[in-house]
Formats: sequence, C-alpha cells, structure tokens
Amino acid sequence: MGPSALDQIAAMIQSCRSNQEIKISRGGAILRINFRLDDLNLWGESAEVLPSANIILACDNDTAEIEESNLTWVVGAAIRGINLANPDQAIALLIKLGIEENIATEIIDVCPGLCKEVRWAFYRERHGWLCASPALNREQLNKVYGGGDGSN
Repeated sequence: MGPSALDQIAAMIQSCRSNQEIKISRGGAILRINFRLDDLNLWGESAEVLPSANIILACDNDTAEIEESNLTWVVGAAIRGINLANPDQAIALLIKLGIEENIATEIIDVCPGLCKEVRWAFYRERHGWLCASPALNREQLNKVYGGGDGSN
C-alpha cells in the first residue's frame, strides 16, 4: 500500500515550500494547487461549517442548484459544499461549473484523497485559473506540516 493522501499532500507541500503552490498548464488552462497556510486555514474552517461535504466550492450564488452555478473567486462568493462519491463526479461537476475539461481532469492526479479521506476546495482565482486547496481540519493540517505551525 502506498503513502496516505495526507502523506502525499505533505510531500507536495515540502516540494513547493518556497512558493506554496503547484501550477499545471494544459492548453492555456491552468490548475493551481494552493498550499498557503492562511488559505488552508480558511478552507479548513469552511469545511467545519459543511461537515457532510467532501467538496467545498466558491460559487457565484447560493440560491440555484450547485450545478447551475459558476465557480468564482473566494471574495464575495457563496461557499457551498457537496458530497460526491468519486473523483469522476468531481470532474463532471467542475466542467458543469465552467472549468475546461483538459484542466478539470488533472485533479485526479494532484488532489490526493479526493472524495475519500481529504476534502478539497475548488475556486477560481483572479486570472480565471482553477484553484484547489485541501480543506484540512486542525489535526490533518498539523500532520502535513510535520506537527508544526506551517512556518518552517
């Protein structure tokens, strides 16, 4: 059995510690995996408010069905949660929310534990890129940062 999802996330954080992100480009579309501690704390807090959700989304509204929304940036967004059975459902949802298929499919390879042991948050950043951050609880966050506060 390979490393756990949290071990994989810890390794990803270690590999990009200086810039706290990983960027993947596919045909002009970009996926940014965000590991900035402030953002990880924000998404962890959002996940606490949405305990039954394994996917957290920044949507442009909170009145329509999630599938009828658009993914947007965090400031002013409706933070919504959904529980999906598998990563393929997450990809299909991101495509419905306006993300290009060629970049949405990348989440399978770069979001360890997706729809299983780790909650993930998805949003757009100001350039329109798809962004993903693990929405970790305090215990998980301490584990991926080696038991520290993430500043080392």
